[in-house]
Amino acid sequence: MSEEAKVRDESAAGGSGPDLGRREILVPGGHGTAFLARTGQLVEIVDVEGQQVADFVAFAERNRTEWLSTTHTRSAILRLTAQVGDQLESNWRRPMFEILRDDVGRNDIITGMCDDRRYRLDYGVEGHRSCRTNFTEALEPWGDRRVADPRSIQLLPECPHTPGPDVRQ
Repeated sequence: MSEEAKVRDESAAGGSGPDLGRREILVPGGHGTAFLARTGQLVEIVDVEGQQVADFVAFAERNRTEWLSTTHTRSAILRLTAQVGDQLESNWRRPMFEILRDDVGRNDIITGMCDDRRYRLDYGVEGHRSCRTNFTEALEPWGDRRVADPRSIQLLPECPHTPGPDVRQ
């Protein structure tokens, strides 16, 4: 986990000591972090300050060749955006997450994470932090910088995409 992220374990109500299944990770805008989430554990992503995009990337704990796949999720849900109740699938077509609540109502499972080249070529900006940089930095403590470049699910963006046609027609 990056040094910029702050972790706070919250005590269980009426319990003695921290509830290790519940912790809050505060990630400053423009940065990222990595954490372990177990099967059945709730992962809640909140835009505390507003106007931030959360590029969400996930790998299977035991095999990093299996990751959360926007391509496989799109083909499973037959839409260009995910909705409450949708299963987010891995590149092995196994469910990894389910969207239980979406207070914002916007996500992007089309556009890949930004990188230095995009900022330079599309916006003429040099040296801007990028989601790809955040992804690489966040995984450094996990000991493998050679992991594939999975497509992130962008949560909370001011997403220009419309729901689009139903691709089943």
